[in-house]
This record gives sequence, C-alpha cells and structure tokens, in this order.
Amino acid sequence: MTELVRQFSPIQVSKRAFCCTDSLSEGGLSEAGNATDTVDAFETYAVTIPEGRLWVAPQKSAWDVCDEIAVFSPDGFLLGNLSRYYPWYLPGCAHHDVINHPVLRKEKVLPPVKHLTGRVAVLSGLSAHVYYHWLFDVLPRVGILQEALQAEGRSFADIDYFVVNSVQKSFQRETLMTLGVPLEKVVESDRMPHLQADQLLVPSFAGHLDWVPPRSLKFLRTAFLGDRSELNKQEPNKQESDRLKKRLGRRVYVTRSRANYRHVLNEDAVIDLLNRFGFEQIALETLTVAQQVQLFSEAAIIVGAHGSGLSNLAFCTAGTTVVEFFSPGYLRTDYWMISEALGLHHYYLMGEKFAFAPLRQLMYPSGLTEDILVDVEALKRLMQRLSSVP
Repeated sequence: MTELVRQFSPIQVSKRAFCCTDSLSEGGLSEAGNATDTVDAFETYAVTIPEGRLWVAPQKSAWDVCDEIAVFSPDGFLLGNLSRYYPWYLPGCAHHDVINHPVLRKEKVLPPVKHLTGRVAVLSGLSAHVYYHWLFDVLPRVGILQEALQAEGRSFADIDYFVVNSVQKSFQRETLMTLGVPLEKVVESDRMPHLQADQLLVPSFAGHLDWVPPRSLKFLRTAFLGDRSELNKQEPNKQESDRLKKRLGRRVYVTRSRANYRHVLNEDAVIDLLNRFGFEQIALETLTVAQQVQLFSEAAIIVGAHGSGLSNLAFCTAGTTVVEFFSPGYLRTDYWMISEALGLHHYYLMGEKFAFAPLRQLMYPSGLTEDILVDVEALKRLMQRLSSVP
C-alpha cells in the first residue's frame, strides 16, 4: 500500500491540508500515463460454464455484507480468477493465493444448492450493498457482459436470469434499469446465495478491488452522462475546462448526516464557514442517481468527508476541485485515483486527533467508522487558497 500511495506524492499546502494531484494537469481520461494504470494490467473477459455453480455470501446485517464470492466448475473446482474474498490483495501483491479462499475451509458448510434453468449471468460483487462497490465493481461487469454477448451476436434478451446481490435499494434498481437489465429477470444472491445453472455466464471483474481502472470510468460516464457530450469529453483542453468551470460553477458540500458512521462532528461550524464561500449543503440520499450525476457534473468544487457519496466524482468535469475530509486513522486512496484519471484537482484535509486515545479506541474499534473533527481554521485557509487559484 505504501508503494502505491507514493505514486500520488501528496504535498502539504497548508495546515492539515494536502494536494494529491499537485501537477494540476488539464488532461482527461486516458488509457495510460497516470497512477491508476501503472500497475499490472487487468484483463477482462466473460466465460460460459455449463452446469457452473455459484456461491455469494449474503448480507446478514447493515455491517455484515457480502465478503466472499466463489465460482465453481461442474466438477467442483474453484475458479480463482472469478472468485474473491476479504481481505483481497492490492495490485502487485506477491503473497496472494486462492487456496486461502474461505469457501475451501474444511469447516465451511454451504446451504443447499438451487438449480436455475437456462443462461444465468453473474454480476454480484463484494460489498455491493455499498454505493461505491456497486458503482465500480458491479456495474462495469454489465458492460463486460454486454460486450461478450454482442461478440456472439446476442443481447440481454438471451439471458434468462441476472444474479446480483440485491435490488432492495433504489440506486441498485435505477442503475440496472438505465443499463438495460430487466428487473423481472434479476435473482438476488442475498436470497439465493448458492445456485447452479444450465449455463453460468460469468463476466470477469472489471479491475482490482478498490482500484478503479480508466475503462470502468469511461463505461460509467458514457452510460450515465449520456449525450451531454460537452461534459463527457475525455480530454478537454484548458480553455474548454475553464469555460465549463465558469458556467457550471456549483459549490457543493456533501453531508454524511444521514449515514450510519463517519460523521463530521462539528458539521454546523463547517457548514457555517462553507456558506461564506458560496457552498450549498446536499444529502445525496435525497437524490436519484441521475440527479447525483447531474449535480457532480455541474460542480466546480466538491467538499465532503470520505464516503460512498464521493463515488460520483466519476461524473465530474475535468478541472473540478475536490476537498476530502479524513480522520487521522483512516486515509484512503480511492478518490485520489479517480481524480488523477479524470484530471480533477484533489485535496484532502486531515481531521484532528482525539486527545484521549483509550476513549477513541473504545468508540471506534475500526478506523472505518471513526468520526471526523475538522479543523475549521485549516479549512478556512484552504478555501482561501482555492479561491485564489485560477
């Protein structure tokens, strides 16, 4: 992880504030030349497995979501490239071995297998109940599947069932319908976690987990930005980018007040400050996916705590500025990579440490859930700096 983070060379620009893409290039989405694709290549494909068998760990609670997927040949051989589990490896890891998959443990007992007739396409992914993983791990598999079918002269009409983790959330239903997946053909692996099919059609994963490849961003932008070609340009030049920023100049603060964890503890003070810089406060849970796509595509500056809502950075215009809040114990590269690929200017602000470490450990056993205390004065300095950047 340290080696991968080093590629972004974060530079401190003011108190607690860092810039991850300090070159501020005006380039856009490309297949090479940025940190997202300086790792080992990830080949995509789709395979048909006669009498193939699938196990997808179902969601058990809000916290215990899908943590393993296993695809088997008819003779019970685990197909490692089409199977995943937590903890998954990062690009370049030399110590990963599929033999460690939890499904292979002797004590593992799966529920009875259910049989589906016809052609069954597998789209489920790890943690796909989370918007980020749904957007970047599940939906790009739809594109890989579509390409494979078109190469055979087929279409989604030739698929009898599509297996996804769940369609209980509105963003799941909306995005599948946008991509042309009929909801009446969906089988939820949460409800049928262990199944076998006459023909199991399995598109590969789109890329490494938590490492979004440029081709996935291209697929999502084409699918959800649609004919807004002005916003969907892959390589806008500086003049075009500046013109768009002046016209599409919304300043947006993404609140996590409705989330289950990772809240901004002093959010009232943060909002009060950002209001003085012309920001509007938005809870993305109140918007459809289409509205979220439009909002981010029209924004000049996006500010918010690290979380799934920032997945919509995939739809920003090149030149958009991003300010991401982190707690001191949870620094992630997910949105740095997207910013680098799309030519966004990414900054992050480190929250303040809790003075009493034992209390912090008691409140937040995992850095994943830790709330964030924003240094408002540091945020003010960063906003002043960004206001002076052309």
